[in-house]
Amino acid sequence: MSASLFWIVGTGFLLGGAGYLLDRTALGMIRPPYKPVRRRVSSLPFSSERVSIESGDQKLAGWIIRPDSDGGGPVLVYVHGWGSNHGTMTRLAGPLLTMGYPALVFDVRHHGKSRGAPFVTARHFRDDIAAAVDLAGERFPGRPLVLVGHSMGGSTGVLAVAHGAPVQALISIGAPADMWEVWAFHLNQQGLPGKWIVRGLNPFWRYRAGVPWKSLDPRRKAGELRVPFLVIHGEEDESVPVRHARVLAGSGGVEPKILLGEGHTDLLESPELHKIVVGLLDSLPQPSVPEASDDAQSGSTEGSISNTAAPSV
Repeated sequence: MSASLFWIVGTGFLLGGAGYLLDRTALGMIRPPYKPVRRRVSSLPFSSERVSIESGDQKLAGWIIRPDSDGGGPVLVYVHGWGSNHGTMTRLAGPLLTMGYPALVFDVRHHGKSRGAPFVTARHFRDDIAAAVDLAGERFPGRPLVLVGHSMGGSTGVLAVAHGAPVQALISIGAPADMWEVWAFHLNQQGLPGKWIVRGLNPFWRYRAGVPWKSLDPRRKAGELRVPFLVIHGEEDESVPVRHARVLAGSGGVEPKILLGEGHTDLLESPELHKIVVGLLDSLPQPSVPEASDDAQSGSTEGSISNTAAPSV
């Protein structure tokens, strides 16, 4: 073997090995670390029913939770952030259930009780959200649906709604406007060169997303929303800098709601946030209620559907 051929083959092996290592690194970073469910649906004082949500080749764990008194208004679909699970969203769902708003909480693939997916991208988040919204529509026909997303769940909620998820409003809480930038931000906090790591791994992440990145850019897609859009952020958010709220809201043509003294996750339990959310819910058109038949007026229950769900799990 000539010296030039030796160097060509050797360089090829080195580049191939480097590419393989980068790909393995990129793949490892889109496998969210498992966090146990610390706040279980069964701890809420409401009836609940476990449901299975089909999203592509995945079956996602979900729970429908019904308030003690359901006034027939909006149904809220909650989606957690990266590396989190449905338990986080019970921090917000609980107070709003007390106010009479039914909830669907669920675990995105490879999170919480939805195990088994080899990796997760923004596209998978988007598609899992769309599947959960579809199930909520089937279980609550004719009711307004409102999507409530926290952190990456808020960013990918924008993608899902822009992609056609049939909701009447979207609430984004503590969400990144630029998911790559937040990756870099967290790596920088660990003393690593986040910007350069993200640039190096970006092509591998895009490949596994399987769709053009412009379809997964919250800033771009926020401008395509045609439903009421709330952007809420804690002023002291330690995970997603508050300027992301201003960018995302600006792209969507709305004013962000910045809550003073609030962080990233504790914000979900803020009474001020609850008040803002209820204000939006109250502004939505209410579903028309068909006039009661003579049988219904006389107390007949034939053919009616009970709101009593299966025991809490």
